Amino acid sequence: MGIDKRSKALDSMMHSDIKEKYRQICKNISLNIPDHCTWQWDEKFHTTVVVFETLDQDLILFPIIQEFEDRWDFLSIERSGKAFYRFFIDRFGVIPGQFVFTAGDDDTCKLFAVWWPWGDDEKVSLRVGLFINKADASSHDRLRAMLTQWFKM
Repeated sequence: MGIDKRSKALDSMMHSDIKEKYRQICKNISLNIPDHCTWQWDEKFHTTVVVFETLDQDLILFPIIQEFEDRWDFLSIERSGKAFYRFFIDRFGVIPGQFVFTAGDDDTCKLFAVWWPWGDDEKVSLRVGLFINKADASSHDRLRAMLTQWFKM
């Protein structure tokens, strides 16, 4: 399949209203990130990431809870949808203390956020990514472009 066909397939899975919804969620969850913390691209997980002090976690967590439709932990993630669950476990895994937030009505396209406390009780990572069912490696650049634009990186 050529790049143009893959791009059209990706666009067909992410209609403009979905893109706008996800863009707005990213904007809203960024509002409480302290100025000294910057969003970066995490090449390993193909997500954006920001690291902050646990002292700021309540302020940062509030809009995430408000914006995302679902919240999962290591006991409940299995109910997040078959394709998303398989994708998430293969890419990240989940342990007690971590939370996964998702926005999206089906198992085709989801915006997700991973709340990832560090073991030192001093820092937390927040990773935000896009799950597109059946997206291939060529889609990573397009997904990265969207996320980095939404987070003004």
